[in-house]
Amino acid sequence: MKIDRVEVRIIDQPTRVLRTMGRGPLDTGAAGSLHGKPIFVKLYAEGLTAFGQVRPPTPWSGESTHSVFSAVSEHYAPALLGESIFDTERIWDKLEAVLPDNPIARAVIDYALHDAMGKALNVPAYQLLGGIVQLDLPLEWSVGMGSTEQMVAESLRAVEQFGLR
Repeated sequence: MKIDRVEVRIIDQPTRVLRTMGRGPLDTGAAGSLHGKPIFVKLYAEGLTAFGQVRPPTPWSGESTHSVFSAVSEHYAPALLGESIFDTERIWDKLEAVLPDNPIARAVIDYALHDAMGKALNVPAYQLLGGIVQLDLPLEWSVGMGSTEQMVAESLRAVEQFGLR
């Protein structure tokens, strides 16, 4: 199944959790701002429609909403046209040649490709990745910078609301 169209857009999403880090506030951005917004990809292949979404974890990743949007829309999407959704090695080589690195921009392509392959084969994408695995992993929660009272309150919320230790 050949890819015939790729749409890329930035999703406006309200703040879920506002964190203040050493570089300033980190959230999904104020209304009208593009900072921290998720990138949504719609991939079309011979009548099939697949989806991928990422939210660049600015500022740690080195990639931003703007850079991911540009990498996908200007470089990766055009390179995907005409490629088979199943020929991932060729696709990764091609994307590397077009624009090296950019792991978050590539991740949204990877998610959309796995969604497409799963839909084409009529299986959930997790089966393509080896099936369901039950792991007992502790959850992680980071506490943003703030006053002592704010940091204690955020820590207590993580323990009480989410059962973190």
